Amino acid sequence: MIPDDRSVEGRACHCCAHDEASWAYKGYGAPTDPLTAWVVDIMNYFDTLDADERAQRWQALATSMPYLHRILDLVSSAVPGTYALSMVFLNGHTFGLGDGIHDDGGVDAYTFLVYVTPDWDPAWGGETMFYTVATDDVVAAVLPKPGRLAFFDGRIPHAGRAPARLCTDLRITLAFQTVRTSPA
Repeated sequence: MIPDDRSVEGRACHCCAHDEASWAYKGYGAPTDPLTAWVVDIMNYFDTLDADERAQRWQALATSMPYLHRILDLVSSAVPGTYALSMVFLNGHTFGLGDGIHDDGGVDAYTFLVYVTPDWDPAWGGETMFYTVATDDVVAAVLPKPGRLAFFDGRIPHAGRAPARLCTDLRITLAFQTVRTSPA
């Protein structure tokens, strides 16, 4: 677990998600991408930059949004190895709006999901589901509790499920997509 909504980082992340962010309903990748959700691109396609450009862009982002840097530091301290950022974004799902089964990349691609919705009732659903490679069975599910961290190999098929009709809030995750640069 990382900061919950009662922590400074949790409140800052929630503030970003609700007050400062520019949400857009769009696909995650190409304009024709069928996987659509409410998305805030915080930093997109770091992997097209060289190491110096990536460090400069991250420093600029960390200066303008210091809570993101603090959250990434907390995440990094919980997971062994070294990772370079590829993308940072917020995902938002409402009733009836969930992901299709997908993966986040190839070899050495890893995703850190931070669940930032401040309150979550298990009756609302919205789990992140993880599947077999054949996508014919569920192998794990993560309930989106505030402050919870899910870290996984980006090649694992997964999907964010839509919240139930009872949920009147946005199911929000802060996603750090990364590439492992050194093992644990």
